[in-house]
Amino acid sequence: ETVFEQTARGQGTVSGQGSCNRYTAVYQQSGSELNIGSTSIGDKVCAAKVGAQEQALLDALQATTSFRRGSGQLVLRNSQGQVVLNLAAIRVTAP
Repeated sequence: ETVFEQTARGQGTVSGQGSCNRYTAVYQQSGSELNIGSTSIGDKVCAAKVGAQEQALLDALQATTSFRRGSGQLVLRNSQGQVVLNLAAIRVTAP
């Protein structure tokens, strides 16, 4: 789960649930450029493989420099244009 929420023009927060901890960070956006700041993360201890998976997610967010939206997808790319994350939109309904 990763949620981008715009709080002001070109600024917002990204938050979600990693493999075992919740995380949050601020972002700045201009056109297709996207800069995600340092992440704050919970302090649960994860199993080694799960912790590595969570760290890979956080590293991908930090490496993001641009994005593209379309067809229910949010594609995040690094400065070399490589895809670092491909996120699918889901519809959440209230209980």
